[in-house]
Amino acid sequence: MTGSSDTEMRGGQHQTITAQQNELRRLKADLSRVTEERGILKQAAAYFASEYAFTKSRLNKYSVSAMCRVLDIERSGFYAWLRQPESRRAIEDNRLLGQIKQFWIESGFAYGYRNITQDMKDTGETCGKNRVQDPTERGVKPVQNGFFRSSTRVAAWRRYRKLARIKGVGS
Repeated sequence: MTGSSDTEMRGGQHQTITAQQNELRRLKADLSRVTEERGILKQAAAYFASEYAFTKSRLNKYSVSAMCRVLDIERSGFYAWLRQPESRRAIEDNRLLGQIKQFWIESGFAYGYRNITQDMKDTGETCGKNRVQDPTERGVKPVQNGFFRSSTRVAAWRRYRKLARIKGVGS
């Protein structure tokens, strides 16, 4: 009798272990899905102006169905947008962005949108400062000349140096 009860107990433990393993597999699958969705949303924050553009930019990393589900967009709408030709304004913006980057590089990465706008007008290009300013906000950044030091930091440093001289600490 003792042998049969041990076998029954082991059988019950075996069923409990497999149930726990199945639950663990399910939880791991859920975690994987949630982690993927969180990754999509974190990267989409910068692209929320155009969910379709974000989806297109991440085709090699995530599945279209997962991105459409997370971003709450229709797959058919995404594929329709993908087949759509680029607008004249977008084509012109890309051409201008190339010129803006060229002037920015020629300036030693120092020009801001005002100087780039002036250079473009000097070459005969007709565009306003607002159209030049937008690409500068997307990665074409001027180099900051000099640096800013907070006056409170300067005052604290002076107090420290004064105390150090009084106490004979430091130099």
